[in-house]
Amino acid sequence: MVIIVLLGSGLGTYLVFFRSRATGQVSPPVANQVVGQAFFVSSGQLNPVSAQGIADQVVIDLQNIPDAQPGKSYYAWLLADRHPKAENDPLQPTPQFTLPLLITPSGLPVNHGRVNFLYQGTANHDNLFSLASRLLITQENTNGTPRGPAADRSAWRYYAEIPQTPYGNPPLSALDHIRHLFYKETKVAVLGLPGGLDIWLFRNSEKLMEWAVAARDDYNTQGTNADQMRVLFISMLDYLDGSPNVHLDVPGDPVYADQTTSKVSLLSIDAIQQQGTNLANNPPGYLDHVPLHLNGVIKAPDATPELRKIATNIINALTNAAKWLKESRMLARQLALMSNNQLAQPGTLPIIDNLLTDVTYAYIGQLNPKTNTVVPGILQVHYDVQQLAALNLTRNLPQSI
Repeated sequence: MVIIVLLGSGLGTYLVFFRSRATGQVSPPVANQVVGQAFFVSSGQLNPVSAQGIADQVVIDLQNIPDAQPGKSYYAWLLADRHPKAENDPLQPTPQFTLPLLITPSGLPVNHGRVNFLYQGTANHDNLFSLASRLLITQENTNGTPRGPAADRSAWRYYAEIPQTPYGNPPLSALDHIRHLFYKETKVAVLGLPGGLDIWLFRNSEKLMEWAVAARDDYNTQGTNADQMRVLFISMLDYLDGSPNVHLDVPGDPVYADQTTSKVSLLSIDAIQQQGTNLANNPPGYLDHVPLHLNGVIKAPDATPELRKIATNIINALTNAAKWLKESRMLARQLALMSNNQLAQPGTLPIIDNLLTDVTYAYIGQLNPKTNTVVPGILQVHYDVQQLAALNLTRNLPQSI
């Protein structure tokens, strides 16, 4: 198999042909070869009452990009969904940008065929992913800043979109499912939290580790810190069970964790216990809710093999985390129900250590000494979720935008 690469002039495109040794025939050119990716990423400038600071930036990473023609520059534009639909409960505050959005007003810099660019977002850290799901790169005159993408299709160079073909009943797309992970749980009818499933799974798991460390530091054989240790163990159960269900483990105790962030559990309560409850007020735990949307991505008819692989890897990491968090729940419950005298016993310290180990593994992952690899946990999930909102840029251009 011989590969012949022909560099085109003017447009800077290239064609790849495959010549068969057996027949000498030339196959058609590869038109949709991926030249790189763009990612929606989060700055971390989070607003505690909205989805601002989540998916508020864009990273563009391209390879084998020819320099723009003399007097011209590349411009990158965020575009709306192919078929935008009105939200019954739109984000508040309303994002302060309109589409198409030029994210490279000074042009897209190319350095020896590479593009590494970060769009730092709007002044308000608006959630870009809430409105945009496509990206177009054009080549236009350098003088002046274009107000919109060139209407002339010959100026278009690279294009990408997140899979958004609806399927099922109700009809949802991979894009819909991914958005639930990033921000779309702000509706009161859903979770009513400022952001998506990923950020609260990540934050609440991190909090468990923080409380377990504090409880370990508080331990002493005199029992002087027993009361505050118990508060920490119950707080952990508030997050593991969810505030509507924590009474099942520690009857009669108040909810010590934040009332808003603890209303959704990390672990779903048992099916028998959940019968007859209102799922709007007592939704499934994050460890079940996140895979629900990941499986929706996997089943999408236009999901790429890479997208399906990422979603599958995340589900596997969540399975690992669920195992460790279920063990954590049993240990936290055991410790929360101990008397002050029991909490001060030497035999209690190994239980606390095991609790700390479990929540640490759930959050960070566990090193497998046999393979010298990390069995992933929720931290890896958080990073991998960002890859779901990836735009694979190719030369396969749409007929219209």
